[in-house]
Amino acid sequence: MENLRHLNYKLFEVVVVNGPSTDETEIVCRKFGDSLKYCRCPDVNLSMSRNIGIAAAAGEICAFIDDDSLTHPDWLSNIVSEYTSEKIWAVGGYTMDHTGMSYQATAVVCDRFGKDYPVYSGVDTESFCFPGSPLYPSLLGTNSSFRKNKLFKIGGFDENFAYFLDETDVCLRLVDAGGIIKYNPKAIIFHRYAASHLRNHENIPKSRYQPLKSQSYFMHRHAAVIYTNEQISIKTSELSDATKNANHWLCENNRINTQTLKIFNSEVDSALKEGFDLANKQQQSSHLNNKNTEQSGNFTSFNKFKKSLRIAFICRNYPPTDTAGIARWTHTLCNGMAHEGCQVYVICQAVDHPCVDFVNGVWEYRIQCESQGHLSELCSMIDLPSQNLNWSASAYAALEQIGFDNLDVISAPIWEIEGLISQLASPIPVVTSLHTTYQLARPYKPDWINRPFYNYGHVQKICDAEKTMFELSKCLLANSNSIIADIEYEYKVSINEKSILVPHGVDDVSISETVNNDKLTSYVLFVGRKETRKGYDTALKAAMICAHSNSSIRFRFVGSACDDVISLGAQSNIPASLDDRISIEGYLSEDELNDAYRECSVFMAPSRYESFGLVAVEAMRYSKAVIVGKSGGLAEVIENGVDGYHVDPDDSEELAKIILDLWECDDLRNKLGIAARKSYENKYTTDIMVKNAINAYSNLVKKQLS
Repeated sequence: MENLRHLNYKLFEVVVVNGPSTDETEIVCRKFGDSLKYCRCPDVNLSMSRNIGIAAAAGEICAFIDDDSLTHPDWLSNIVSEYTSEKIWAVGGYTMDHTGMSYQATAVVCDRFGKDYPVYSGVDTESFCFPGSPLYPSLLGTNSSFRKNKLFKIGGFDENFAYFLDETDVCLRLVDAGGIIKYNPKAIIFHRYAASHLRNHENIPKSRYQPLKSQSYFMHRHAAVIYTNEQISIKTSELSDATKNANHWLCENNRINTQTLKIFNSEVDSALKEGFDLANKQQQSSHLNNKNTEQSGNFTSFNKFKKSLRIAFICRNYPPTDTAGIARWTHTLCNGMAHEGCQVYVICQAVDHPCVDFVNGVWEYRIQCESQGHLSELCSMIDLPSQNLNWSASAYAALEQIGFDNLDVISAPIWEIEGLISQLASPIPVVTSLHTTYQLARPYKPDWINRPFYNYGHVQKICDAEKTMFELSKCLLANSNSIIADIEYEYKVSINEKSILVPHGVDDVSISETVNNDKLTSYVLFVGRKETRKGYDTALKAAMICAHSNSSIRFRFVGSACDDVISLGAQSNIPASLDDRISIEGYLSEDELNDAYRECSVFMAPSRYESFGLVAVEAMRYSKAVIVGKSGGLAEVIENGVDGYHVDPDDSEELAKIILDLWECDDLRNKLGIAARKSYENKYTTDIMVKNAINAYSNLVKKQLS
């Protein structure tokens, strides 16, 4: 339902028919209050559910989607735009499959046996619309619309079709009654194929009965107009054989067991017979008639989001596959902005296969990184490592798929030059968000410096492209004053006037989670990649100093491994006597990391350079005493001596002394922790960051339009 709040159409109502279900549909609907109409269907019968919805609808046009579908923002406007004549009785669109990248259904025509045939572009489907036509346009139920008065004219959906061919039957009866059916390829629906009483999550049928009964009923009811009984009988036999062959294939390929195979095959004959018997009665079943037109009541306008910011983020690495700095910031910002009513897209790299999904109010375009032929001329002019260039081009291609008319602004991080192609080619504004750059990180990356070919053939090309980005970008989103100053110094560019400061923020936690004073179960925590830039070497030396000095102190080092660790050599070796008190761990999940923050007593991040230092804020929200490196953005987050301490990132002795002071003095540790929590609440919450970011992006858009 959240998806419908972004539809670009002025006035529409939403009717939900619970048909029936056990998935808390009613609870979800209650959240929308009186802004939608809620109905119940007593039977598991899709046609009956549709008729109940039609009777409740007050609009002139009834547009249908399923509970496992998502609408493109322009879906409804593109549907309605085709109703240009009273002769047009139904309009449908194109439907994307579960990946969101390929079509499940486009334009088709069906024969009077219910078999569909693809219609290629350029073919006029209106030419098939005449009474008695052997072929006619048929819409997919989850992406279809009809004039309400014409549905009443033909008696609505035939409830003998509990499932399958229900919309095909309606389309045929509309055509036979003199109506025209049209397609608009731009009216897009994303269909996810949710599990149901008829299929599992892999789209394997649980039963053959209902679809076969519907198909038999359809054939015997409609084919007799132009086919003989003998021809219909042959088609029925072919259907029986084809279904049984499909059942055997499922069994042979271990999709169903032998017992299920027997059940499926037994369903074939009984379902075909029931369909035949229903057709011979020549009686349509429907609760929809002119008597219940008054059930619709008043038109109930759906509670849409007011016209708000439409933004696409480019972020190659994105949760849940990556929860590191930029990925985490982007994910938090996307969810927060969607919650505030913004229309948010994020373009990230697919792990297995490309797909489009709608998660927590955010459109996720998970794409593959590959060369883009239509951008080859532009790409040939850019000297950038191929993997970076291809990703930047792939992200731009995804923006084209979304449609620039559906966006106000694009945001991409400076890291890895993800937004370069967009910056060069986009017809709408592109904001570059500032994070640690390659050039700022390089002095702390010995694994880069010690590999000359990589340094000059890869790193230097990206550094050069970074400078180009700073010169091209009309707006930069900075997380600290430090990153602005450092970029101006290192790249010899002037960016201060076109930079907007929006410090990072993180989601809050309950107060009961924030404090842990039991040092018997606590420890000092380090979070970050195991590299010199993060001060891992200094932190590890300090940990060994502290552990030798105080037998009660414990340490946890969590974060991804890095080639840089190899260069640390012997200094990273922990004596066997300290193994049980200095724990070196790898990547943690989101929940595990939150547990680590909550359980620690002291947090340290003695980074030599950070553009901001999100880990410090994450610790501050848990009321932890925080020690940070005194350079870069971390020094802006922590006020020395007030809500934490600054330390020389090269001085392990100084770091060890501060750690011991905090560990051994409960009052000092708690005092700093309380102050850290207040600083978090006043400056670094998600709400503060989201509102500031929305203002920043919105003001840029207004400036571009003025």
